[in-house]
Amino acid sequence: MLAAGLVSSQLVILCEEEASLRLSWEFIVKIQGFINEKEVSLDISNTDGMGLEELLKAVCSSKQVSAIVHELAASCSPRRYSRENYGRKVDFGKMFLRSVVDDALSNYDTFPVGEAVKDALYDEVDRWDPGYYEDLYEDKLQKKPEFTAIRDFFTTTVFVAANADTLDDDNQGILDDVLEAEFYHALESAELGAPVDMLDDRHTVELCYIPGYDENVIGVMCGNDKVDIKEILQFFGWTEEEYRDAQSLGEDIDAGVKPANRILSFSQLQEFTNDQHRGSLVFACQMRIKDIINHDWQKPLKVSGGALVGIHRFSKGKGYMVKPDFSEFVLPACPQDWYMSEGRGKRRISEAYPDKADGLLVSVETIDEAPRAAPDLDVKAGPSV
Repeated sequence: MLAAGLVSSQLVILCEEEASLRLSWEFIVKIQGFINEKEVSLDISNTDGMGLEELLKAVCSSKQVSAIVHELAASCSPRRYSRENYGRKVDFGKMFLRSVVDDALSNYDTFPVGEAVKDALYDEVDRWDPGYYEDLYEDKLQKKPEFTAIRDFFTTTVFVAANADTLDDDNQGILDDVLEAEFYHALESAELGAPVDMLDDRHTVELCYIPGYDENVIGVMCGNDKVDIKEILQFFGWTEEEYRDAQSLGEDIDAGVKPANRILSFSQLQEFTNDQHRGSLVFACQMRIKDIINHDWQKPLKVSGGALVGIHRFSKGKGYMVKPDFSEFVLPACPQDWYMSEGRGKRRISEAYPDKADGLLVSVETIDEAPRAAPDLDVKAGPSV
């Protein structure tokens, strides 16, 4: 406990209910000194019964001292999340990234997808190097003269106010523990990077947008039914009227004709409507982990790059997929309809169609509204252009 003789006190009148009065003594420790030529003047209140450790923490958390501590921590330029720290020794593995994205999409309704992936990356780097800030504190920060000045302030001014023996090993140990914890926190707050900075174009996963997706879609015994022609038209942005009009042209129709802003031409569409393939309607692409983190999955996303669209039977690893002519697509805000197909063997689109697997990497942009090619089409039906 702090020595009463070194603690100033003042009489405080507190007002209670019904205007009755009672008297209370408020004990205050006054601390005045300098840290690196900066004047520090503190009044630490409610110190009655306070021990040395509590007083040191109270001083550290004061606005003046905390600002000095954080300024010194920032001068160390902590970069825990930098590839330079690790080189090729460690990396976010494919299996790890697949698992993280799969879990995040599966739990989209309880935690934001991007935040879940980002938190997992933080945990992974912690596993690589759990003592980064501790090492930075011991190897760099403690050797700075500014740190010595901070410590001297405590062992002189604060210890004197607390009537604590400066030479006592236990007191010195308490101070070391308090400063260590404070600077660890300050170094972490001053961190200049984030795990996402360690990601590049190598860190990708294959994702499939499947309207109405649930785990039964990819089950061994599922996907045997033929896809209804109405669902096919909806997915590719055609109305039934447009399709009938195109059919009525018969042999006179231009093989490449299609209504404006539809993903497939009529001739391409016929490959799906005539054969009635079995499986699920799919939009497949390769997406950067960075984009998965940065996208707001409660909003539509615009993807730029390559993609495969079509019908895939996940249980058999086959179907019919084509590359559309467009390089930009808009997908609706349906996180529940995304399936992580990376590393799934025959369920992986690029493995099932190796001759069409090149150029599937996309860039992602979050948008506020997903347009439809025709007003009467369900916005959740499929990709728009």
